[in-house]
Amino acid sequence: MKEESDETSVLDKGIFSDFKCPICDEYMSEPIFICQNGHSICENCKAKFVVCSICQASLEGGRNFALEKMANIVICPCKYEDSGCKFVGKPKAIIIHQKNCNFKKYNCPLQEYTSCRWEGMIKDQPRHVLDGHQNEARLTFKSNLQYDLRLLKSFAILIHEENVIVMRCLFDRKSTEPFYWSFQHIGLDKDGRSPYKVEIEFVDQTKSNRKLITNGSCYGMVEDYNEFKVSVIIPQFMLEPFIDANNNLTVKYDVQKY
Repeated sequence: MKEESDETSVLDKGIFSDFKCPICDEYMSEPIFICQNGHSICENCKAKFVVCSICQASLEGGRNFALEKMANIVICPCKYEDSGCKFVGKPKAIIIHQKNCNFKKYNCPLQEYTSCRWEGMIKDQPRHVLDGHQNEARLTFKSNLQYDLRLLKSFAILIHEENVIVMRCLFDRKSTEPFYWSFQHIGLDKDGRSPYKVEIEFVDQTKSNRKLITNGSCYGMVEDYNEFKVSVIIPQFMLEPFIDANNNLTVKYDVQKY
């Protein structure tokens, strides 16, 4: 992006906080709404709340057209400026940029299971998982894993050299819902394509030499690791021959390159 003059940058940095929504603290672009006392709010928060977070007045105050016009002129820094990002732009451009900013901070991809409070950039995630979660379930790219189906979810870390894939599974034996698997290749950006796929083979418990083998794709980054991006779905009735008397399901994983 073309750099602004020093004078413009200093001026804009003094007022850019006025373009942040007081509820979500993100930049606002048109349409910008106001409460009945004149406080501005972004479109997303307007749809979620009925009163102003500052004064508790109704949000039915209409549009802030003056601020919308200024948002088409003012130049603001990325909110990850302190981490090293040099990008500047109008609020609308900043909103788009920040979704995939290289300096964006993400939570630990294992936070849902370990309560880890680590935050860092995408490129630092594999090393964090390798160094910071050595006591978690760790498998090679070709491994067996037994699931205790009395639980509702499970996870494991699949590792090959510096490549880290977080495998998650959701299941509920008390319902007829399918079983879901997700494979996320840690360290890739949101649009990054993993060079790996996973072959899943279920181990027959009936001694009838039955086989059930399927394949799933590995995905890159998602906006929120608590989001479950499905790689494989298998109806529960198809897995019955592979579940033993103790409600365990044994699975063979083979991570392969495309």
